[in-house]
Amino acid sequence: LVAYSQGALFGNVAYLHAKSKQRLAPFEMVHIAPASSHSPGQGHTRVDKDTVLNLLAAVATIPAVTNAIASYWFRPAGLNGKTDFMGHGLLEVYLNPHLKSSTRIVDQIDAALRSMSLKSEPTV
Repeated sequence: LVAYSQGALFGNVAYLHAKSKQRLAPFEMVHIAPASSHSPGQGHTRVDKDTVLNLLAAVATIPAVTNAIASYWFRPAGLNGKTDFMGHGLLEVYLNPHLKSSTRIVDQIDAALRSMSLKSEPTV
């Protein structure tokens, strides 16, 4: 599972439900810009200049910052050719190939896939 922003709220419920089922094949979850806390051991990526999450962090507990990014004026355009002043855009910031946050996310997804392939599938 990959959850972005407030999708983490739904992703956490789906993850816990799926983990409670004995017959499901192994799976993992990666959070991108999580708007809620999550289970230990699940990967997450959060940038320091994400204004949306920084405001949320003032009133709620969310995962810590993992990556620093350049300020808006010095940040390269993202996958969609745009920039995001709020620093929260999935394509503009988190999956921007010019920022280390995208490398971290790809590495987390790759690690999750490797982990799932190493786990034996339960019998049905």
